[in-house]
Amino acid sequence: MVHQAKFVIPTQEEICEVLKLHPLVKLREKVSRCFLVGSFAAEHLGVGATHERSDVDVLIEVEAREQSASDLDEHYRKRLAQYFVTHGIRGVADHVHPQWCGRRVDVYFTFDATPEQRPKIELERLAPKARMRP
Repeated sequence: MVHQAKFVIPTQEEICEVLKLHPLVKLREKVSRCFLVGSFAAEHLGVGATHERSDVDVLIEVEAREQSASDLDEHYRKRLAQYFVTHGIRGVADHVHPQWCGRRVDVYFTFDATPEQRPKIELERLAPKARMRP
């Protein structure tokens, strides 16, 4: 079993840097706001729980454009999917995805996160100066 660091909610700055530097994601969008969603958000809000295989789901709000937010999701997923095909990977391969605290990061896009109904936590914009990266 792979040891995972204690989960620390990332800042917007930290998660965007992870996504910008990841060779298969290379985030290029201008991010307005960023949210933790999914099981980690639900757990921190007291309405759900995580488990050892829980991934980190991040909702990224970007400026509206001609393509839909789901098209933007698909654009980023294609790079990962192509890597799986090229390298003959089947099933779960979390190590290929961006990582935070030893967990896979999945990214979703929106143009307006305000009406989003699922549990979400807005990430702080800047990292505290004394904080070390997980």
